[in-house]
Amino acid sequence: INFKVSKNQIPKIIHAPTRKGIKGTALILPVIEKLKSEGFKFNFKLLQDKTNEQILKELEDADIAIDQIYLPGPGTFCIEAMASGCAVATYVMHPASGIINPPVCNIEENNIYEQLKYLLTNEEYRLKLIYEGRKYVEDYHNPSKITTKILDQLSALVPKYDYKPDFFLN
Repeated sequence: INFKVSKNQIPKIIHAPTRKGIKGTALILPVIEKLKSEGFKFNFKLLQDKTNEQILKELEDADIAIDQIYLPGPGTFCIEAMASGCAVATYVMHPASGIINPPVCNIEENNIYEQLKYLLTNEEYRLKLIYEGRKYVEDYHNPSKITTKILDQLSALVPKYDYKPDFFLN
């Protein structure tokens, strides 16, 4: 996925629910309408029944991607959005624990409005999430790094043999 920070004068927000109930779309859409009615300038696109290629194309020009509020992320759409150069709003369970702490705007049922408003109005915060998001994807979702780490851990556990399990690495 190509990384591109958009140059939109008016931020573009996308939400691409595969299943609206699980993603929390029924709570997200009224917040979008409230922000618009209060005069916040942004373009919003709800992407439903689209192919992955179509969604990736939309991500190329988006500034903010809203993922989900019920299941803890980051999910696939979230990772694709971070890789492409979007600030992401999604739910992360216990981000302070340090176990899973992706650079996202953490949204829950009770803070969607405040968090999206902050994400829209604070360009410095948005850019911070964009650049840290790409780094997060490169560090934690890179197939070569993941396989190397698995192979290194396996090598440390087993005696040395002639067989080298490097199929996925190569």
